Amino acid sequence: MKKAVMSGCLPGGLSLPERFQLAAEAGFKGIEIALANEGFFSFEGDAADVRAVAKLSQDTGVAISGMLAGPMWETPPTSGDPAVRSKALRVVRRSQQVAEKLGVDTLLLVPGRVDAETP
Repeated sequence: MKKAVMSGCLPGGLSLPERFQLAAEAGFKGIEIALANEGFFSFEGDAADVRAVAKLSQDTGVAISGMLAGPMWETPPTSGDPAVRSKALRVVRRSQQVAEKLGVDTLLLVPGRVDAETP
């Protein structure tokens, strides 16, 4: 069995390349990643970002074992606000596209949350 780590479990403030490097140094063979809201490897990113992440994986020897379908806590599909639900749908679709391009076959989707506004 391969040891894998969620990139979000690594120390905060690290860039994605630093997270791959730390995972490799710690002996992990896989990492679960997520698209950022902005910047490198984000929802607004392009094919160059996807290629750069694939190269990170290849260069460090740390496979992309899965992907988190975006910041679903910030844009929950269960929101009562139609605009938030629409954005959540775009987040999931973009995550699916990127995961497919990276050859990732596991996409974690948090289907919603329960809070004061969402019973």
